[in-house]
Amino acid sequence: MSKIDIVMGVRQEGEFLAGTLADIIAQESDLLGDVIVALAPSSDGTRDVLDDAASGILEGRLQVIDNEKAWVAVGLNLALSLSSAQFVARVDGHCSIPANFLTGLMGPMIRDPKIAYCGPRMLTGDGAGARAAGIAAAMESPLGVGGGNFRLKQESGYVATVLLGIYRRAALDAVGHFDERLQRNQDDELHDRLRAAGYRIWQEVSVEGTYYPRRTLWALFRQYHGYGWWKFFAATHAGTELRPKHVVPATLVTGLLVTALITPISVWPLMLSMAAYATVLCLQAVVGWKSSRRVGVGLWSAVASAVMHVAYGLGFLASMLEGLASRLRWGTSGEPR
Repeated sequence: MSKIDIVMGVRQEGEFLAGTLADIIAQESDLLGDVIVALAPSSDGTRDVLDDAASGILEGRLQVIDNEKAWVAVGLNLALSLSSAQFVARVDGHCSIPANFLTGLMGPMIRDPKIAYCGPRMLTGDGAGARAAGIAAAMESPLGVGGGNFRLKQESGYVATVLLGIYRRAALDAVGHFDERLQRNQDDELHDRLRAAGYRIWQEVSVEGTYYPRRTLWALFRQYHGYGWWKFFAATHAGTELRPKHVVPATLVTGLLVTALITPISVWPLMLSMAAYATVLCLQAVVGWKSSRRVGVGLWSAVASAVMHVAYGLGFLASMLEGLASRLRWGTSGEPR
């Protein structure tokens, strides 16, 4: 079997990247090929980590290419342009992967040539302290922003999308690579194109990776605001599928704003909507508490869920309004009226 190249798009990953690279070189098979990293401008020592790896654990395997635009989709395409392997694995600089990452994910792809992409079950690392653990619990929960198969699925099978994993290069070349118009949601959009072309996506839960979430509420807010903004953009400009869980946060934010506006007429709608939402957050607090049996984690998970809901909803609505304004300004053809 041919070697599997690893492609990565990284930026400001000085804290986590050394561990990820150590995970890559520790793979339990001889399938590992080159490690190709597209490096966006970073000021936290990320390049130093790569330089150390190039002269150390990844000597002779590591290629680094600059990604001046700093968008992940651009970086991944740059990395793909340097690979000629039949299979390429996407690994994030903000995660850890198990020793059976390559062997475990290749199994389904060998059995079924229609599988274009195979990814693992992704766990969420809880870091240190109640706040980090609470953020992780919120991201794991369906009450966060709908959860995801890559975090919740317990049995291997076909899925719509999954985080990280191995691509069949022939399938990528057939449908095109990552859409460089997208700053986020580029994976979902690519996987939609693969499935539309008749390929399949498989999640192999016997392989478990770990994603480390943002550690502060402000970083979490910015992350999920971007998810919401780019989810609507991807749906309208690239045809990415919108599912109910993508619309719920925007509906929530809209409902709260509308009830706040009519409060001078009647306070009851606002009180009822706030009470209903408080119930959801209380349920999330219970879910967070059950994950660790720590009250602080439960409370932080409720706060983190609220941040995720509001940020995603505001981002989605902002993208929707910007799209509407553009249509009114230029018309549906994209040309000035």
